[in-house]
Amino acid sequence: MNNEIPPTNETPSRWPSMTVRLASFAFALVLFPIVIIGATRAWENSGTKVEDWLPSGFEETERLIQFFDRFGSDELLMIGWEGAKLGDPNLAQIRERLLAADPLDQQRRVFFRDVWTGDSVLQEMQDPPLGLTATQAKVRMAGWILGRDETTAVLALVSNDGMADRHRAIDFARRVATDVLDRPASEVHFAGPTIEAVAIDEASQSSLLRLNGYSFLVCIGLLIICLRRVWYAIVIFGIAIYNEQAAMALIHFSGSQMDSILLLTANLTLVLSVSAGIHMYGYYRHASQLSSDTPPARIAIRMAFKPTLLAAITTAIGFGSLAISQIVPVHKFGFYTAIAVPLAALLTLWYFAMYLPSSRRATNFGGNRNATIGIPTRQQSLQVRLLRRTLSKWPLVLFFFLSCIALGGVGLVRLRISTGLHDLFPDDAKLLGDYAWIEQRIGPLVPVEIVLECPSRDGRDVVDELALLGQLQARVRRTEPVGSLISAVNFSPPIPRKSKTSSLAALAYRAGLNAGLNQSLNRYQSLRLLRVDPDQRLWRLTARVEGSKPQEYHLIMDELRAATSETLATHGDPDITFTLSGGVPLAAKTQERLLSDLGTSYITAMVLIGATMAIFLRNLFAGALAMIPNILPAFVVFGWMGAMNWKVEIGGVMTASAVLGIAVDDSLHLIMSFREWYKSGLSRQHSVLAALATCSTAMVQTTLVCGLGMLVFSLSPFIPIQRFAWLMFSLLFVALLADLVLLPAILYSPLGRFFLSGSGPDVAEPAKNS
Repeated sequence: MNNEIPPTNETPSRWPSMTVRLASFAFALVLFPIVIIGATRAWENSGTKVEDWLPSGFEETERLIQFFDRFGSDELLMIGWEGAKLGDPNLAQIRERLLAADPLDQQRRVFFRDVWTGDSVLQEMQDPPLGLTATQAKVRMAGWILGRDETTAVLALVSNDGMADRHRAIDFARRVATDVLDRPASEVHFAGPTIEAVAIDEASQSSLLRLNGYSFLVCIGLLIICLRRVWYAIVIFGIAIYNEQAAMALIHFSGSQMDSILLLTANLTLVLSVSAGIHMYGYYRHASQLSSDTPPARIAIRMAFKPTLLAAITTAIGFGSLAISQIVPVHKFGFYTAIAVPLAALLTLWYFAMYLPSSRRATNFGGNRNATIGIPTRQQSLQVRLLRRTLSKWPLVLFFFLSCIALGGVGLVRLRISTGLHDLFPDDAKLLGDYAWIEQRIGPLVPVEIVLECPSRDGRDVVDELALLGQLQARVRRTEPVGSLISAVNFSPPIPRKSKTSSLAALAYRAGLNAGLNQSLNRYQSLRLLRVDPDQRLWRLTARVEGSKPQEYHLIMDELRAATSETLATHGDPDITFTLSGGVPLAAKTQERLLSDLGTSYITAMVLIGATMAIFLRNLFAGALAMIPNILPAFVVFGWMGAMNWKVEIGGVMTASAVLGIAVDDSLHLIMSFREWYKSGLSRQHSVLAALATCSTAMVQTTLVCGLGMLVFSLSPFIPIQRFAWLMFSLLFVALLADLVLLPAILYSPLGRFFLSGSGPDVAEPAKNS
């Protein structure tokens, strides 16, 4: 690489000029209040709305929305405590207070539209018109409001106001329960969709400020250590903070709500801005030691712009490939990060250049300006010998890493996705403990909704439809995952099966029963167990499965679908159909889609980034070779997870494509340096060593900043953020190893010739100085 820059007539003696500086700073200053307002509002309005995560393109989502349109939302909150049994006076007190408005709410909202307890349901079943005995009623209550030893709980149905402000609803329920029971909140158990949404917010945001602080300290500390210039470190970090706030403002002003996953977009913007700043500083140091009248800042921005632009494109592709996902959190994360991070990297180059001295005389890095920059010095002779010895064994190096990719591919086949509640919280989380406590003592909580669609028809009475519903309920009860069932059958008198040889008394009883059931239709509708349309009646059967342990949701769906189809086939009425909806069908589809998205987004990113590399290198085969070190991390890390039977959840799905886009950055810098050294007169093998000497420090530094800056989030109590941090750290350091060993081995081998020509390898490579 030449250490002199040829002079040009248009090159000013001072750059950046005062005009350029003032214009740049004025632009940032004008946007500053907008950025701060947007970032502040994004943080204040941050929260998790699980319903917003539903992928609109799924048939399962459309069925769930259709179910809500027909029956309304039955979002519930279960409250249990040790000693809650039938006859406990605390049950009635909690029920009465939850049905009233929150006295501390300025709007006096009622957060729960109905509240059931074991006592209230038992009384309703014993009263007319049902008139069951206590024993009969308890059998029908078992598994959903009544557990063994007559253990019961409070089942509160959340109102529209409660769903609109879940945090306030949960706070109200906690205050009521702890006040009535005179117990600390740790001894009261809450479960249900409402507390899940609140717990996700609390887990993802409770430690966020603290973890952001740790990340800031890691980044600024590494900057000072790497740059050894406190002022430059502060400037780069200040630009990175500005970019982070701008990313949050972008999310707010575009109409999206900051949630537990999008919080990662802001932090990635920070750490990758710092990474870009480190590369820019490296180019500036290099430019400051060249013999040229051109200002170092101008040389640095020229040298840094092309690889940074290419890295920004590949990073945008890596994150943007996640935007094709139909899983809403993954889609939004990919979309916003693909915009924020590349722009932040380019803005970091520009604004850092604005802070640099505008003339060469103002620089002071020491060293010999006439030295050949990047050629290994005598002090580096040991490292050079080790590198040369390692790279001379390039066949073994290539065989080892290609074997790792092959073995990783075997493990990838066994990779599994999980989307259960346990994948969002650590094992010792109170919510998981509460779920386990309630499910062990009362019954399962995660619903699958089976809706029987019975068209209106002469000759089929309400009693016939309820008899079919009872048969279905009995059949579904025999499926292993189902722990409890709720339908209109639970609130109906015993219904005999229709028989062709029934006696006159039986027919009279059946006619009277049918008349009584017709009078009870309004009651079933008020319980949201029935919907009556002009042309059909829709009967709802809720089957519940456990949410406190891992589940293969697609297997549960297969069993329930088979049981329902079998019952309807036995009944023999082709007009009656059914649909399955609820959280379990959606979870099953999400499990399937997450694994599909992981592969689709990664392949998309790999193909597009590979094409970008091929265009840049002007050689298709070189582009393919350059991708080998960059696909290694995903194959090794995810292959290992598959081999160990570790499941991937939503946080892990987002990492593979993201790291692919980020890791290409170091590959680009090394390849460009290798080509420049080769052009300067070095042999191909020596060019590899010189490129490593030139780039390896910045590569290690940027990986440390990105990896450790994200690793602090592994302390988050929210598992997707925790796993995202660990996987990003692991993938980035495997990528660093690949760029420091595998990529140099490829360049050192005869394959390196493909990187030196736009049309093919240099078959007749000229002799070079060594």
